Amino acid sequence: MNRQLFRLKGYLPLLLAQIISNLGDWLDILALMALIALKWGASPLAMSMTMLCLACPSMVLGSVAGVLADRLNRKSLMIISDLVR
Repeated sequence: MNRQLFRLKGYLPLLLAQIISNLGDWLDILALMALIALKWGASPLAMSMTMLCLACPSMVLGSVAGVLADRLNRKSLMIISDLVR
């Protein structure tokens, strides 16, 4: 592993923030699946459709968002995307 990354001033806080954000995202999905399955008694097909509804927007819009992310200021883009989300 390249240890020079850890010497950068903003790398560790960014890495920690990303880990916490991803953990929150997955806990949100887990809670949504538990709510749909246990509280509403959804079928396996409904559970599959829910996962597809969560995944399809990123598959369809991911490449477009990647192109825009390469062209815009990264710091302001991160702040705006976190606020919008």
